[in-house]
Formats: sequence, C-alpha cells, structure tokens
Amino acid sequence: MDYFGVVASVLAIESFDQSGDAFPRFRVTMRSESNRSAPWVNPEVRVRCDESDDRGEWYKGSTWESNGILPGGEVNEGQVIVGFPRKESADLYPVPTCTNAAIQVIGVDPLDRRRSVVGTYALDPTMVQQAIDAPQA
Repeated sequence: MDYFGVVASVLAIESFDQSGDAFPRFRVTMRSESNRSAPWVNPEVRVRCDESDDRGEWYKGSTWESNGILPGGEVNEGQVIVGFPRKESADLYPVPTCTNAAIQVIGVDPLDRRRSVVGTYALDPTMVQQAIDAPQA
C-alpha cells in the first residue's frame, strides 16, 4: 500500500485480550517504509464495523505507533493493538458485535489532513468472535 510516499504493509492480524474496560481487540503486525527525504507519519490503523463510524483506539503495549512520526528514508516495524469501535449512543462501551469486521489502514497527509483508505483487510468471523470471547487484560 503506497500513500503519500510511504509504503505500509499489514504482516499479520490476530485476536488479542480485551482491554481493561472490555473492548475486544486485535494485534496487527505492521511495517511502514518512507520513500520521502523528510519525516512523515505512519498510517492510521483501525477496526471497522458496520455498527459504528467511531475510529476505535490503539492501546498501550503497541510497538508500532498509528499516526506516529516516521523519519524520512526509514523503516518502522512492530505491532499495534486496536480495539472495537465505541457504541454511538454510549462512548464507554464497545459495539457488542462487529458485522463485516475489517482492519482498515488509512493514510493521512499531515499538511492538509487529507485521508485516503490505502487498505482494507476483512476479518474472519471466527477471529472476531475470539476477540469478543477473550479474557480482559
């Protein structure tokens, strides 16, 4: 996936423990490489569900930072932990199910905030259910 001079790749996706406030989560292994001479930003990684337009959160313990600074000409590889989006009517709770679940990778131009979906990875319903059934961290 190439966006604004950065190449980003999803290397692996797996279910993960729920957050302390009961949000089901996934661990996504990412690699980003800048073909630019100046610093840029990593893409945003999120869980997309039909039930909510919320972007969800990324969590402490991640070793790859969604929207983090990527120095020019460098490679950044690690894992980002992302959670289910919030219920639109109740910010403290995740959506209870995640229909048509996908990991979405979105490139953001930091100069004008232009956003571009550069990759969508459908999640197997079994993996989604594993995340829902996982114990809390």
